[in-house]
Amino acid sequence: PMLVHPPLASWLGLALSTPVVFWSGWVFLAGSVHALRNRKLDMSVLIATGVLAAYLSSVYLTIIAYPTAYYEAAAMLVTFVLFGHWMEMKSRRGTSDALHALLDLVPPMARVVRAASKSKCGRRKSSRATNCDCGPATKFRSTAS
Repeated sequence: PMLVHPPLASWLGLALSTPVVFWSGWVFLAGSVHALRNRKLDMSVLIATGVLAAYLSSVYLTIIAYPTAYYEAAAMLVTFVLFGHWMEMKSRRGTSDALHALLDLVPPMARVVRAASKSKCGRRKSSRATNCDCGPATKFRSTAS
């Protein structure tokens, strides 16, 4: 049993998917315009092509009163890709925070051993060949490659 008559369902799909495709998917549409102006093909062009193909073919099918339209495909493609992009940015932010925490462990000064005398120098002034005296619980950056 159909909950909504097919022509009405197509018009309802048009009304509900239009904001998803053009407002939520604006990032991909604008990115694809920018990429095409620079004569490059990237992921935004691929996503915009798929979304607009599903959306525009559904608009055509709705206008000619064909009983089936594919608005949900356009809306779900935008939704899934935006969710994947959000997850990627979240993982990048976590990685960036972890790297900053790791770099905070590097001490600002090091005890350098030169010809049996010990002196302190900043971590930016020491070279790879510098011998450092490391006592217990001393934090230092490894320069081994």
